[in-house]
Amino acid sequence: MSSAASRQLPPGVQLTLRRRVLAGAPAPVLDDGQRAVVEHRDGPLRVVGAPGSGKTTALVEAVVHRVERGEVGAGDVLVLAPTRVGAARLREQVTARLNRTVSEPLARTPSSFAFGVLRQAAALRGEPAPRLIAGPEQDLVLRELLAGHAAGEGTTPDWPTDVRAALGTRGFRGELRDLLMRAVERGLDDDELARLGAQHSRPEWVAAARMLSEYLGVTGLATPGAYDPASIAGTAVGELAADPDLLHRVRSRARFIAVDDAHEMTPAVADLLGNQIPAAFMTLSSSNAHVDTGKLRLLAVSSSKRVGAYPNVPTLAELGYPQLTGTTWFSVS
Repeated sequence: MSSAASRQLPPGVQLTLRRRVLAGAPAPVLDDGQRAVVEHRDGPLRVVGAPGSGKTTALVEAVVHRVERGEVGAGDVLVLAPTRVGAARLREQVTARLNRTVSEPLARTPSSFAFGVLRQAAALRGEPAPRLIAGPEQDLVLRELLAGHAAGEGTTPDWPTDVRAALGTRGFRGELRDLLMRAVERGLDDDELARLGAQHSRPEWVAAARMLSEYLGVTGLATPGAYDPASIAGTAVGELAADPDLLHRVRSRARFIAVDDAHEMTPAVADLLGNQIPAAFMTLSSSNAHVDTGKLRLLAVSSSKRVGAYPNVPTLAELGYPQLTGTTWFSVS
């Protein structure tokens, strides 16, 4: 409650805002298609339907049916929704139908789930808990990069004439950040983003591609131990691919997974749920323990020279990929 709002209340009156509780919600009447979804047990199931057709109701009832029959515990269910609002709504609906509370959140966003995986990975290694890079931090990095380009520093992207007047505005930085994050979510590098821009006649994408690697490099240097929200799903996939113990822990706590509006999932989120990544880029500090125990096979290093600890592992340049040479920077303050 803000102090400004409190001053508008009469003396001695306190206003408390509470979320509406849907306790003891009755079971809905399901049609044949929804009942088939609820009773399905034979592997993964994709449910297709238009908005308002009852897909979410079927999802909620599928969760409730399994918990009430004792097939899974309420804490062993993972329900994913594309937004925090959607996740909160699903959480309320499921807990209202079960008429109970649970210790773990029943519904989360994919980003929240991925961040939980990263927190578990850090805890298992005895490292500090990770954090997400906040929007204002991202905006500050982009503002400084654009200001540096305007001052002649580095290689200035060739922005289209119709957007140059907006380069210094917050609105432009917001649009640019959104474009770069969507590229990261889909695993695009700067060359691929530039190619798509040229293919679809979007010169602003081509110009933005010149900033993608620069932006990711600066955020990694300026915010060590923090993750960009767009990259956490892919990073979590890498952690699960590298650590079978972590994968077992996560799987044991997600025995039944239901995804609402799955068509909005990014490829990285789909891979996170399916554990479909056969290889991943990781820092040596986070992977050498798994390499030394044989859980992970080190294929190559991205440094310009071979690493002393693994002299028999070639560089990517030696394997014919000199454009992938790079190192990880850390700052000490």
